[in-house]
Amino acid sequence: MIHSLIVLLVLVTSVAAFSSCGSVASASYGMQDESYLIVTASKQYLGETVFVSIDGDSAVQAVPINEKHAVRKGKRIVVSPGKHTVVVTDRAGVRLYEKQIFVSTNNGKMIHLP
Repeated sequence: MIHSLIVLLVLVTSVAAFSSCGSVASASYGMQDESYLIVTASKQYLGETVFVSIDGDSAVQAVPINEKHAVRKGKRIVVSPGKHTVVVTDRAGVRLYEKQIFVSTNNGKMIHLP
């Protein structure tokens, strides 16, 4: 009786040990190396098309929205983290905003127009 109990215990342990063998796959993910800008306005440029130039590159169209809705509904302009010179102009080419900013990894900055 004890002998068959020991055999059964060894058999169950062997099956459990060999059936759990498999390859190990690990994955590591960090924060994405990007940041973003959102253009907001109070009244005058709310809903109007403006052009955002970052570090002198070609301008990107953006439509300023109310600051209250910026986090959920704002169009995000993706930039690399670090120091950037941001210039915002209207359709006529008038500079509305020009400033050097710093954006941290995976963070956003709001560009507020008058």
